[in-house]
Amino acid sequence: MNAADKLTARANALAAAQGHFDSGAFFAELARRVAMPTESQNPERAGVLREYLEREMLPQLERMGFACEIVPNPERPEAGPS
Repeated sequence: MNAADKLTARANALAAAQGHFDSGAFFAELARRVAMPTESQNPERAGVLREYLEREMLPQLERMGFACEIVPNPERPEAGPS
């Protein structure tokens, strides 16, 4: 990729981020995620934490090209993933 292509890609990425923010989609995602009562230290919230990871975080990260895996907590399995 040459310098001009890099500048175009950067400008496109910034425009997409600004559009996501300006449309209200960013705040809607943030509000939905913050509303989930996750507590990684609380074993009673392990199910909610797993749901948060599976429903919110993994799909978002995978769309960005990351390979993801939820790993059990080896020290406290009852507390949910680490």
